[in-house]
Amino acid sequence: ALKEVGVKCPSSRVTCSKGFETDLASVPRAIWWLISPWDIARAAIIHDLLYKRIRQYRRDNEDLDDPDVEEVQRTYNAAKKASDNVFLIAMKDADPAVPKWKIYAAYYAVVLFGRWSIIPREGD
Repeated sequence: ALKEVGVKCPSSRVTCSKGFETDLASVPRAIWWLISPWDIARAAIIHDLLYKRIRQYRRDNEDLDDPDVEEVQRTYNAAKKASDNVFLIAMKDADPAVPKWKIYAAYYAVVLFGRWSIIPREGD
């Protein structure tokens, strides 16, 4: 699903270009005392890149008047699910280790609320 939205996935490695802009994890500042963006920064950067590719795919392919729009929507929804799974795997593989409760709190937050982050935006 990620390849279909333009992510180059050689083996099991995803990399960002130097200068890639990220907001890290979109954790509300009020709860940084509980889980800060720095706790999951490396995984969040890759997740931001994957979501950016989904937004670009949607911008370039989603035409609500197109009879094939449902296929485009299935593609980007599958890519979102795959991106969220990459985020989970990256957090589990982090060094230093991230506590499990933080991993799953962050993962379920993107599963539940990430749909707004894959809407195309200016600058993508």
